[in-house]
Amino acid sequence: MRDVLNEHTCWYVGNGMQINIWRDPWVPSIPGFRVEGLISSHNRIHRVADLIHHSQRCWNTTLICDCFNEFEANAIMKIRLPCSDEKDVLLWMQTTNGDFTTKSAYRTLHQMEPSSSSTSNTNSKFRWKSYWKIKGISPRIHLFLWRVINHAIALRSVLARHISTVDPSCPLCQKEIETTDHLFLKCELVRKIWFGSPISLRIPDNDTEFTLESLFNCWLASPSSYEVLKLGCAIIWSIWKMRNRCVFENFKPDIRASIQMAIHIYNDHSPSSDLSHVEAPDITDHNVPLTQRWNPHDATTVKINVDGATATRTIAAGIIARNHLGDVMNCRTYFDNTWIGVDAAIEAEARGFLKGLELAREMHAQQPNTRFVIEGDSKKVVSYINDDRLIYPWRIRSILQDCSSIKKTHGFLVSFIPRLENSTAHALAKFAISNKLSSSWMASHPTCISESVLFDRQAIIDD
Repeated sequence: MRDVLNEHTCWYVGNGMQINIWRDPWVPSIPGFRVEGLISSHNRIHRVADLIHHSQRCWNTTLICDCFNEFEANAIMKIRLPCSDEKDVLLWMQTTNGDFTTKSAYRTLHQMEPSSSSTSNTNSKFRWKSYWKIKGISPRIHLFLWRVINHAIALRSVLARHISTVDPSCPLCQKEIETTDHLFLKCELVRKIWFGSPISLRIPDNDTEFTLESLFNCWLASPSSYEVLKLGCAIIWSIWKMRNRCVFENFKPDIRASIQMAIHIYNDHSPSSDLSHVEAPDITDHNVPLTQRWNPHDATTVKINVDGATATRTIAAGIIARNHLGDVMNCRTYFDNTWIGVDAAIEAEARGFLKGLELAREMHAQQPNTRFVIEGDSKKVVSYINDDRLIYPWRIRSILQDCSSIKKTHGFLVSFIPRLENSTAHALAKFAISNKLSSSWMASHPTCISESVLFDRQAIIDD
């Protein structure tokens, strides 16, 4: 049993002193987490610490390329080293935070056992036991999601296989084939519903691994996400009802009405929850001026807004610093198209905050009497940075620790703002994704956010 469990452990690289390069598992993106290296290098290097420039806290890329094949070298150099010289930590890869639990060990061993039935038609990867135990979901919707996950609803793509006259395209966008994941996640109208809802979920572009099943499995894996899951179930139901009205009543899709319906259903069945009695945001289209505006601080404060964006194997971030008049002091984009991980959305947001804090540190060196506030619309990442007692994903451990270190050292403030007040940083992050660009602008900005910057500045004048 110990050997089986050891297969699911991997070292988090801090200073590399405790990790044997050739015996220990330490490269999370390689199957088995172990490297083979070139035979000639086995007597040349021994500890992972040998591969690190400790004074600069970066990899010795020349040495790594000399000792490993290209695939292993790239995988090693994708491991982000923390800025501080901290100890290595052995992680249990079957939990999000890397901590070992008997429950996750039991689940791992159970999943490795051969199935007692090979003829089951239900989706065995879905966490059905956890799902059916959740209270506060309408019984009708509870059963409906079971049908959705098991592909047992009458989508056009299914009907078209048997009836040649049926158009398989999505009735909402008329652009793609109506599949389960397209209708409930990937359709451009549905993406606005998810983003405009209190969940504020951004659906990754062209990410084939991001499915409805994976999304709900992620929520089911953490009891703290159960309330979000309940609202997610209500959103799925409201999307289906809107879709059917479009098909059978020639109804024009209404994003806000769909969000309101989901919230109403959620509030009816979860009256005592943390998310109960939420209200739908005032949003009808992301291209129209927003009613919630960016708010400046006083003349002694610079506000830095950050946001993340994702695409297939890609994360990006937008960072913009403005004074109390709304004037752009600095503007940056971050882009990484070789990203390897599990949750691109949260890592993109975390990277955005780190880049924002690094920018604040640079500006603080020139303006020591200025107060800096870093804001973003990821409540989860803000909580992780401000409270180091929280349990966070091990994959963004080094990013969050560096964020916390910069924040505490310089006394910066990190805070959450509603997504509609962060529209300029959001547009900048999308610009970074679409243009595959990491760049910076001093006292200026790309033209793609000119309208948003002017809108925010005019709002200050009007007030």
